[in-house]
Amino acid sequence: MLKLLCLLGLMGAVLSEVPSQEERIAILKCHRRLRKTVQPPASNMQLITYSEEMEDRANKFLAKCPGSTLDSSPVFKDIAYIITSKFNEDIQFRDVLCKVDGRHYIYENDTCSGYCFGYKQMVWAESTTFGCAKQKCPLDDGSTLYFSMLTCFYTPGDVYQTGRPYEQGRSCSKCPQGSGCFQNQCTTEMSPIS
Repeated sequence: MLKLLCLLGLMGAVLSEVPSQEERIAILKCHRRLRKTVQPPASNMQLITYSEEMEDRANKFLAKCPGSTLDSSPVFKDIAYIITSKFNEDIQFRDVLCKVDGRHYIYENDTCSGYCFGYKQMVWAESTTFGCAKQKCPLDDGSTLYFSMLTCFYTPGDVYQTGRPYEQGRSCSKCPQGSGCFQNQCTTEMSPIS
């Protein structure tokens, strides 16, 4: 019985966690707000939606307490991601994703004056869906210490972020034919959730 309890305890220590419905809505709003307000304005920004499929992939990726890179398996084809971690501290979806801003990104020459990888991915114009998960991973030293990881998967995506994340211009001026404009983003949805 003791072995079973220990095993269940270890399994609980490495189970990844997905956002609640309330958190999904909040981080979707944060993504859309960030994409809506890029400077300079984006002409081709697609409306992003939350995807439980991407969430599931992020969840599976974190389930084994991986390193910080995706493997080359087909399950990760056309997926880009952001990942962050903290030592011995819990990570909250909103605390990480709703504090991202573009202050370190310089659009004119596509450079960063600090960390801006997460920002570039969140405003990658071609990405239309994303999903997130987080995980507490124990250290291998047998202690009670751990590190927390949070990742979001985006598709379509460019994991190398080749070039600028969007095309500068009047909002929605380069939307695909048949698209409308919602919050400065191209959409074909009749009534997108705000």
